[in-house]
Amino acid sequence: MRISILIIFLLLGDIFAQIQKPVTGKIDLYKNFNSNFVTSRNIEVWLPDNYSSSKKYAVLYMHDGQMLFDSTTTWNKQSWAVDVAAAKLMSTGDVEDFIIVGIWNGGITRHSDYFPQKPFETLSQSEKDTVTNQLQQAGRAKGVFRPNSDNYLRFIVKRSKTFH
Repeated sequence: MRISILIIFLLLGDIFAQIQKPVTGKIDLYKNFNSNFVTSRNIEVWLPDNYSSSKKYAVLYMHDGQMLFDSTTTWNKQSWAVDVAAAKLMSTGDVEDFIIVGIWNGGITRHSDYFPQKPFETLSQSEKDTVTNQLQQAGRAKGVFRPNSDNYLRFIVKRSKTFH
């Protein structure tokens, strides 16, 4: 029952997903961005106030993209305020100008997408079972836990770079 409620909550969260409103800059939303490597997910690209399409920018990729900019749209009403920090760093010249690619997590697949795959594969079966049981009890995995972080990395390297 607990897992069913969590799954419904995650699905409704994606259906009603709102574009975040940053304090500074602008966001382009790519809703349900498809990939052969991971489940579809939203991607938001933050552009600084002085963004120009004729200029080259460094790119910062960030996970849990739904948490980056706008506390009014997050599950816990808190954000990381990365737009504010980025704008300040760029305005003082501490860093070169950059854009931020915020990759939303996959909800129920979050832990399998982020969990280091190769180290997990070196664990004993007992240790793997312990990880699986802990994630299941926390409602973070259903069935046998299998990390998918190698495919998540492929998604970032091969697929998410294609849209900007």
